[in-house]
Amino acid sequence: MKLTAFLLVALAAGRRATPAAVRLVITIAAFGLLVGPLLAIVVGSAAVALSALRRRRLRGTASDDAESAVLLLADVLALGLSSGLPPLGALREAAVEVPLSLRVEVEMLLRRTSTMGASSALATWEGSGERLFRLMARASLTGAPLLETVEAFAREVRHEAHARAQAAARRLPVKLLVPLAFLILPGFVVLVVGPALVGSLARLDIAP
Repeated sequence: MKLTAFLLVALAAGRRATPAAVRLVITIAAFGLLVGPLLAIVVGSAAVALSALRRRRLRGTASDDAESAVLLLADVLALGLSSGLPPLGALREAAVEVPLSLRVEVEMLLRRTSTMGASSALATWEGSGERLFRLMARASLTGAPLLETVEAFAREVRHEAHARAQAAARRLPVKLLVPLAFLILPGFVVLVVGPALVGSLARLDIAP
């Protein structure tokens, strides 16, 4: 049985092309052969939950990175506007300071302005900077001060990020109850009560 478990683990670790979910199932099966199915189910449930949490955290991190890049663009754009640069010139200079993905987006937007005009290109743009660009288009059409519009956008984004951080902090105690109730406590019960229960059943000739 141990040899079979070791072969399963080697199979899961040795084939990098195998999907992560399949490798996880093989590893849990091998663990079950070594320590028993009940403990393997507990450990497997914990592994699945941690994997889902990691994927969710990665998605959140990507979203936060995109928002940070747009915020940086707004800050540098405001500096360019305050120094007297025209809107498109300030946007072109600000693009140099942001991450590559957003820089490519701004460069595509600037190329579009040469064919359909700045206001139309900004108003119809879709992408990570869509919200900022559409506010700029609205300011251009209504005659509102562009610098104040960009600065107000940056303040609003920072306020929203701060509000999300506070909300996440308030939800943290509730989230901690989930692994405590469904992952840690069952494993603790299995490890503490399991050996005593197996021993009692063995003395009663119930266990094989």
